[in-house]
Amino acid sequence: MKYLEDFKSIRRLRFTNRCVQFLLFLLLFIGANYLAAIRFSRMDITFNNEQSLAPVTVAYLSKMEKPVKIYITMGPDSEDVSQKKVIDDLQNLLRRFEFASKRGDKQLISFELVDVYRERLKTQELVSKYGLKKEKVILVTCGDRRREILGQDLYKIEGGVEKLFKGEEVFLSAILDVALSVRQKVYFLTGHGEMLLEDVDSSYGMSELRQHLLNHNLSLNYLDISGNESIPEDANLIVIASPQGSIARYEVEKLRRYLNERNGRLMVFVDPGRKHGLEDLFSDWGVLAQDMLIVDPDAKARSSGGNTVIRHFGKHELTEYLTSFGLTTLCGPARPVREDPGAPIDDRRVFTELLATSKESWAEKHYRSSITSKFHERYDLKGPVSIGILSEMKGGSELGINIKGGKLLVMGSSDFISNSKFLIHGNNLLMGNVFNWMLNRNRFLNIPPKEIREYQIAMADEEFWKVSAYLSIMPFFIFLLGLVVYWIRKK
Repeated sequence: MKYLEDFKSIRRLRFTNRCVQFLLFLLLFIGANYLAAIRFSRMDITFNNEQSLAPVTVAYLSKMEKPVKIYITMGPDSEDVSQKKVIDDLQNLLRRFEFASKRGDKQLISFELVDVYRERLKTQELVSKYGLKKEKVILVTCGDRRREILGQDLYKIEGGVEKLFKGEEVFLSAILDVALSVRQKVYFLTGHGEMLLEDVDSSYGMSELRQHLLNHNLSLNYLDISGNESIPEDANLIVIASPQGSIARYEVEKLRRYLNERNGRLMVFVDPGRKHGLEDLFSDWGVLAQDMLIVDPDAKARSSGGNTVIRHFGKHELTEYLTSFGLTTLCGPARPVREDPGAPIDDRRVFTELLATSKESWAEKHYRSSITSKFHERYDLKGPVSIGILSEMKGGSELGINIKGGKLLVMGSSDFISNSKFLIHGNNLLMGNVFNWMLNRNRFLNIPPKEIREYQIAMADEEFWKVSAYLSIMPFFIFLLGLVVYWIRKK
């Protein structure tokens, strides 16, 4: 009987020992996870730190105070391989943003995937709250402020192949846009019959452009400098949209001072047959916008509505995506805008012709009086004819401080920003890039894009089975050794 009692005591002791071991293991597991949660750290062992944010990104995020929410809406086509890759790239990137923006228990940046078909209430809430025109978007929000990101902005394409992932630069720019309390201000000049932002007219209204700029968190204002008013100090960009009357010389002088003394940004859209009065200002910046009409007889350069289809673009980051995918832009009557061969030489100026017509085109000088369009070598300008030019002034540096130079962009047609043409994909993309670039919204970040690397192992079936056999030998012997040890202990 005593033997049985001793046996029961041993069993109780073993049971108690196992319970204590299990409890200690459970406490160790909970403690390790708790420490990992409050002392979480990451180590990037990839080539060239491909899984880490750039130091400048971390520096910007460390100064954030307002929470930012990012929504990625998707539909059934997200199961497509290419779409799934985009979502995977975004999730991988935004997890890094989440980690870098964490302040103790406070998460300043968070993201959410929303299925537009399975989560209809959530989708409708987003559409209603932020005034979305389409359900599948990438949306960065902070309070009532928002900015949409286009899929084509995330990658650099070369030869139709995605070579670089620019997501870090694009998302940081969007996050700063919505999180910063001060919006960049764009002023539209008035007083000379210019196009109006609220006008819904298809040919001479800019309501679509207005909505686009508001969606990108820009402050839009009108500016009348015909009186004693000076150009505001907070003017980040001035736009002159198709003036119907000549701008007075004292007004031009104000614009000249804004460009030269304040390194300002000025965008001008001029149509043929209109006197704008900006000739002297253009000449200072080496730009010539003659009152001529561009004629392009090439059948490929004419749309069904009689507009000019532009397929030729200069080498610049503004037109890089258009060129890579063979996109086109569209405009109606246009005048030539090019580098002025008679302008004073200035080594600080840099010119870029953004878009041009075909080789068969020409700019006709006497278009008002001629009955038929015919090229005259003596008077007309032979194609390809430039329609838009960018003139930049290098700011240089003083006392170790880099000084930003001014920028002047002149387009030979206002159709690029009119309601009827702005919605066209090529025009929308080009003008969106132009506004962002003129405002330094994507250049000042200086974040290198990540190279997209694909690793593949190519082998024949025979080689595959050999490798599989070699990799299976060690696990098999370990399993066999375990069986032997188990059998010996049982005996």
